[in-house]
Amino acid sequence: MHLQRLRKHGVVGPAESLVRASGTGSVAGGYLSFAAGGAAQLEHRIVMARLIGRPLRANEHVHHRNGNGLDNRPRNLELWTRSHPNGQRVDDLIAWALEAHPALVRRAHLDAKPRDQAAGIVIERRRPSICCVEACGKTTRAKGLCGMHYERQRRTGTTDGPDRGRRTPATCSVEGCDRALRAKGLCSMHYDRVRNHGNAGSADPILRYLPRECGVAGCSERHFGKGWCGRHYKRWLAHGDPAITLLRSVCSVEGCDRDHRAHGYCSMHVQRWRANGIPGAAEHCYGAGSIDSDGYRVHSVNGRKVLEHRLVMEGLLGRSLRASEQVHHRNGDRLDNHPENLELWVRPQPAGQRVSDLVAWLTSQYPRELGEALATTSAGEPIAA
Repeated sequence: MHLQRLRKHGVVGPAESLVRASGTGSVAGGYLSFAAGGAAQLEHRIVMARLIGRPLRANEHVHHRNGNGLDNRPRNLELWTRSHPNGQRVDDLIAWALEAHPALVRRAHLDAKPRDQAAGIVIERRRPSICCVEACGKTTRAKGLCGMHYERQRRTGTTDGPDRGRRTPATCSVEGCDRALRAKGLCSMHYDRVRNHGNAGSADPILRYLPRECGVAGCSERHFGKGWCGRHYKRWLAHGDPAITLLRSVCSVEGCDRDHRAHGYCSMHVQRWRANGIPGAAEHCYGAGSIDSDGYRVHSVNGRKVLEHRLVMEGLLGRSLRASEQVHHRNGDRLDNHPENLELWVRPQPAGQRVSDLVAWLTSQYPRELGEALATTSAGEPIAA
């Protein structure tokens, strides 16, 4: 007990428990809780349950408007769904601060501004100084000089020196060679020739390895290795003869004459085998669809993959599904796409929303469905208009 107090609050506290029969409660995690029926209950949940006249649901929690977990006054509490992110809105927090502590907020806002701005003083931005050397337009670095003249002054004691303008790249000294200079008056190609052979040679490059064709008769592919192209070189590695004629390998499924792809099957049947465990029939199964990695049946519509349960629901509704709508399988079987097993779900906001916001959203998006639901009571009796 005392170890938990030390970790949370920095003090060990008294020897007895803070949950007393007098009803003062204890603070845990920044919230006030009471012991009732052998279990700790949060005060703000008790207050909200009394305000709405019913116990809170599992997906509901109580939000403190001002962010103070100990301020459990009814006007500071607000009912949120549990999917809503923790914290409070900035607008709500600003409105509460201006209402509760207007003088403190104005004083803090004034202190946050620069003093000159608060006093109405306008300060012009200082322009960068220019190097004091004549005809030098660079900004200063130190002692009124730019970086170049400062280093020259520090090394030689004077700012005078040659003007380091943009240099024109020198070219190779070999006649007819316009490549950039590398070293000793030569470009990289002629410099390497001198190092390796002692002579720079002509300005033209020496092509030692001219591209050649495959050595197999009738093959005009480019040489790859051992005098053959890449295809015949692989045949030589696999069979010892680059000119061997390979027999065509077909799918092992009876009635399928497509080329072999892997595991004894063609491309179509190996995909079926990997997805469902069996290669299936030899012909294409048009209209039957396929099963994706998530367990849903997929059809190809105009070259686009569409889930079957969404197609069924769109046919029932007579329109396309909206981006916020989903189709739910009642029995949990993702392949059971009968109309009686499907129902329409909505997700208006991924992170959750207030109950009042959800009611307003339902009223604007589904007026017909909401009107039909209001037309009957929970017992099935019509409501008077």
